[in-house]
Amino acid sequence: MTRASHCLLALGIFVSTATAQNSWPLLNSASPCAVQVGTTSECMLTATYGNVGAYQVLVSGRGVTGEVVEPVPASVLSTPTPSRTEGKIKVRFTAAADAPAGIRDVRLLTPNGPSSVGQIVIVRDPVVREVNPNNSMKQAQSITLPVTLCGAIEGKEDVDFYKFKVEAGASLTFHVICQRLLNKLTEVITYAAPSITLRNAAGTVLASSDYFFGGDPLLHHRFVAAGEYYLEIRDVRFEGNRFWEYAIEIHDRPFVAAISPACLPPGVPTKVRLIGFNLPADPVVTVTLPADAPPWDHWLALPNLAGKPLNAVMVRASELPLVMSRQAELRQQARSKQDTKANPAAQELTLPAAVAGVLDRTGAVDSYAFQARKGERFTFQIAARPLNSELDSVLRVLDAKGETLAENDDASDKTGHRDARNEILSPDSRIENWEAPADGRFVVEVSDVHGRGGERFTYSLLARPSQPHYRLEVSGDRTVIAPGVTGVVFVRSIRKEGFTGDIELKVDGLPAGVTAVCGSIPGPCQDGCILLRCESDAKARSFGTLRITGTASLPGPDKKNAIVQTVIAHPYGELMRGGGARYLVPTDDHVVSIVDAVDVKAVRFRPSEITLKPGETKTVEVGIERRPGFQGAITLSVASQLLGSVFGNCLPDGVTLDASSQVRITGKQLTGTLVFKAAANAKPVRRQLVPIMGEVSVNFTLRMLHGGDPFWMTVDAAK
Repeated sequence: MTRASHCLLALGIFVSTATAQNSWPLLNSASPCAVQVGTTSECMLTATYGNVGAYQVLVSGRGVTGEVVEPVPASVLSTPTPSRTEGKIKVRFTAAADAPAGIRDVRLLTPNGPSSVGQIVIVRDPVVREVNPNNSMKQAQSITLPVTLCGAIEGKEDVDFYKFKVEAGASLTFHVICQRLLNKLTEVITYAAPSITLRNAAGTVLASSDYFFGGDPLLHHRFVAAGEYYLEIRDVRFEGNRFWEYAIEIHDRPFVAAISPACLPPGVPTKVRLIGFNLPADPVVTVTLPADAPPWDHWLALPNLAGKPLNAVMVRASELPLVMSRQAELRQQARSKQDTKANPAAQELTLPAAVAGVLDRTGAVDSYAFQARKGERFTFQIAARPLNSELDSVLRVLDAKGETLAENDDASDKTGHRDARNEILSPDSRIENWEAPADGRFVVEVSDVHGRGGERFTYSLLARPSQPHYRLEVSGDRTVIAPGVTGVVFVRSIRKEGFTGDIELKVDGLPAGVTAVCGSIPGPCQDGCILLRCESDAKARSFGTLRITGTASLPGPDKKNAIVQTVIAHPYGELMRGGGARYLVPTDDHVVSIVDAVDVKAVRFRPSEITLKPGETKTVEVGIERRPGFQGAITLSVASQLLGSVFGNCLPDGVTLDASSQVRITGKQLTGTLVFKAAANAKPVRRQLVPIMGEVSVNFTLRMLHGGDPFWMTVDAAK
């Protein structure tokens, strides 16, 4: 008997014939893409890899539900074989009268697991769908205001026209949501760049816009004369795609583009100034961010203003003490005294602080002074562009003589990747862990990189003493498992300002019949993992929404007493882009779904635990059990990676998978080997949880990861 045959018998593996493969539906579009509050309406969802047998609809936020129209009876469902063919399914959405308006994430649950994220818009006005042909002013579709128009920039040179009547003095806002509906779609080759133009009856251009909220336009116009007018929408490049759905809100209500301050303390009622259109002279309201809001960006529903509903805005949760900037006030005082200086003296700050400011005029520079002792470390960060400010910030730290000690334009992070090639830049500035060179008074300056200014150039300056901390990201926003099968979830730590401690992982929200083995992220490591074991009697077609947290002990401000901190891990969904690249984008939830069967029924290996000394090599034998009928290629792996980008790797620092490993399992093959090698300088780690996985390709970019029992790895410091 050969060694391979002996391994097959020992691991209890059998041989399969024929082929099959799992996949998830990749949502492409929703048509129409908007639902009016207080109504029920039907929408067609389109997906790649099909959505056969979709049985449930998940919608983020409150007040909106969805259901599949004419679902396939469960008795006739079986896990379908996926293909690149497009599938369509009709969904009925119901939005409560008090449902917050704004963009919502949508998923389908199918026999193959949860779909990727799609999006719809909840709006306040009646929804009117595009009627073709409407490609010229002569063919313009007549509409009555207020309205939300739903259509698509369907192909090259597609131009849609709508005509409407207004009274003299009417002030209307035209708000387009198009490119933003593509931001979370897994499979997008090109993005829409919509442009809108307002014309009078003679065709004369009155106003236009092609950029306001990211790549989406917004136009506000006051009509001097009564009459008939035309709205035109197209791609600024005259490109098109049938999945480029749009919603255009047209109304005369107040519209809020941003608020100040936009960084709010959770659970604390805060007065904010509204910035936008059709607002009263003193547009101030009180808002409260939920007390449990994690420290990232959130949609915030605003209270009614003078009895009229307002749109939601993006805000950031921050626990730093709020300080209102006096720079604009000081500039105004200087102008009243005919002072020619553009920028006032520095405003004194006590750190920590979240300063709410605005560069209210061209060339404005805001300055804030603080005291520091030699060796103290500080972090300064601007929050602006993601919160709908026009500011493209620059931060500088100056000494008492005005010499620049530190400067930053665009902050950078390696979110979701280990390699610097995929470094993500932000237009917001950050100076991190800056060290004071001496005792004294220092100044931090805020300016726009192009010297611009105005009402919408708002910002929050987050200034505080540096403190070791971390944040967590979940690589992927869905996990598919089957009875008797193990799923793998990778969690990445982004360590900040000197934090090097261990992080213990935990998960809540598992469906019935699923248990978790939670690993940790030791100080020398960046990634950890969680194994989700589905019991053999677990109910298929059930799901859970995961809440993953990490807990660590941090040094306190006095550098002595430890602080125990628990952080919520933010889920990130997959994006496929041109050339087969894979990226990640924040999503609202991570969904785990139990399906009838997956292609890899089991991953078994021996031994289940190894200890490596620096310079040592050890081999683990792996056997795969295939689903009956599946003979596709399987790759053995311990990491989630593509084209050199690593999205999750729990191997201890200095341990690698040797090239002599047999990781490719094709056809009827059922065994392979993983050879682990510890470098001479490998850092010691005790019992690190490492997933041993069978990886099945959905396409060039996307992978299904199927794990086995826990595998533990220790690196011994002694040679």
